[in-house]
Amino acid sequence: MNTWKRAVLYISRKRKKTALLFVILTILSSIALIGISVKKGSDAAEENLRKSLGGYFKVEMDMESSSPQIVDEKLVKRIADVPGISGYNAMDIYYLITPELALTPARFTGEGDPKAQLARFLSNTDSSLNEYFVMDMFTLTEGRHIRPDDQNKAVISDALARDNGLKLGDQITGTITKDVTPEADQITNTEFIYEIVGIFHVEDAEEVNSLTPECDVTNNFIFTDAYNGHQVVSAMLGKETDRYRYGAAFFADDPRDLSEIVEQTQTIKDD
Repeated sequence: MNTWKRAVLYISRKRKKTALLFVILTILSSIALIGISVKKGSDAAEENLRKSLGGYFKVEMDMESSSPQIVDEKLVKRIADVPGISGYNAMDIYYLITPELALTPARFTGEGDPKAQLARFLSNTDSSLNEYFVMDMFTLTEGRHIRPDDQNKAVISDALARDNGLKLGDQITGTITKDVTPEADQITNTEFIYEIVGIFHVEDAEEVNSLTPECDVTNNFIFTDAYNGHQVVSAMLGKETDRYRYGAAFFADDPRDLSEIVEQTQTIKDD
């Protein structure tokens, strides 16, 4: 009698045991498959959580150093090419008079000071990666963010838009005056015109008091592009520059790799 016939006869005689063995094997297989699925799902969830939490570091000029590393276009691009970096935002901040805008009133409005129309302009290569938006302090409600290829674009608050009857596509003006750079007489009244491409909402607007200057009121912040930032700062300095005086933030694709990426960045800075 061959092996197959013996097997068939054994199974026919031991039906109950065979059925029980089949059930046990089915259950064990199911448990194993569930365990594998749970493990894969857990790993995927862990990876997604790490990425959603984000991980980034900032590169800024060390003002206390005798030979500080300049954060300019060249350095930013070199760091951005480091493997594992998913995006970056290079930044600057400057102040311009906004003669046509009614800013949220604060200290200088009550004093009748021209600085009541002085607004803070924040230039960005990618405003979606600015800390105000990354940390959900501001939320874009209309239009889009500032992009690396933008020129003379602006993202303003919904309060500023409401108080001045502004909408997407409208233009606003920022002007260099002696109230901004008293020493730069030759560039006084230099104007910069911006097209509004986005509107944001301040999630937790701070309480404005009698000591708060208008340029520190978050509803008066104006985000603009890096191209314009270079243009304004170059005009203020009286020479061409592509520096980012407020540094750049670089974002890791996986925060777990952040330490290794920072080490590579330090090597670049020392070149």
